[in-house]
Amino acid sequence: MVLLIGFMLVPLTAVGEDNAQIVTFSTTTERVKLRERPDDNARVMGQYYGGQPLELLEQGKKWDYVSIGGRTGYMMRKYLTDLTEEAAAPVAEVYPEGESLSLYDQAGGNGRVIGTVEGEFELLGIVSQDWLHVRQVQADGTVLVGFVSALGTTWAGDGGEMQVATRDNTKLALYAEPSKQSENLGEFFNGVVFQTLIETESVNGWVHVSLDGYTGYMQTSSLTAEVADVPLPTGRCRTSSCAYYAAYDAEERAGTIFAAATFTVLAVRGDRCLVTLSTPVAAPYIWLNSADIQYGYITIE
Repeated sequence: MVLLIGFMLVPLTAVGEDNAQIVTFSTTTERVKLRERPDDNARVMGQYYGGQPLELLEQGKKWDYVSIGGRTGYMMRKYLTDLTEEAAAPVAEVYPEGESLSLYDQAGGNGRVIGTVEGEFELLGIVSQDWLHVRQVQADGTVLVGFVSALGTTWAGDGGEMQVATRDNTKLALYAEPSKQSENLGEFFNGVVFQTLIETESVNGWVHVSLDGYTGYMQTSSLTAEVADVPLPTGRCRTSSCAYYAAYDAEERAGTIFAAATFTVLAVRGDRCLVTLSTPVAAPYIWLNSADIQYGYITIE
């Protein structure tokens, strides 16, 4: 079989149904690029994790035409090998816990919804900065394979946790983009634990993180994956009660908390603080005016 690719003729050997193989990647730590055409400069359709089974459709000298998770394209033969056992796929999960994601038949948001993903799922590969190719076994045994938005996903278990750990015990800024020139979304205290969001490629020196949906970028040099029990500043209302807000820039109060309620202070942004109550209200985190807070053992600056 001969395929016409640009101005090059690339010979491929068709693999019959009787000779179809299951081929697995030779590495379980790196991702292998799936390309639209057998060319180093062809569009990358996704990056797939090693150890996952795929079907060899046509065999070439340098490039193989393959199918993985229902998606076809070309992978370099040197990254593929015949193995008797597949490796476990990386496990990710929907974040925050209890949420769900729509599963699409194609990446990009224009596809058809074919199901819903909740909890943990297998990560076949990363299609783009915004989309993942995933597989999940449902309670009834049905296997769903498709694409979900990367926003709202993290690594399963403790693998996705990062804790603020500045060297001089100062606060660490959360930015809207991986740049100090972008909007500062708050200064977070040592000990606050974030979930890392799954990305196509890590931005040099930065990681995309989320605190129950409050997302942004932090510098990796001041984060640690070794999560420890670090005390955070505590406080209560300075007067008999104080208003709380659902968002940093909200003008209308979302409710009122009373002096008896204690809370943990996570971050400072402008004249407000992000806190979590010992007895949560409607949302896990709320905003209080800094002037309304009487602090515990740490002075907030």
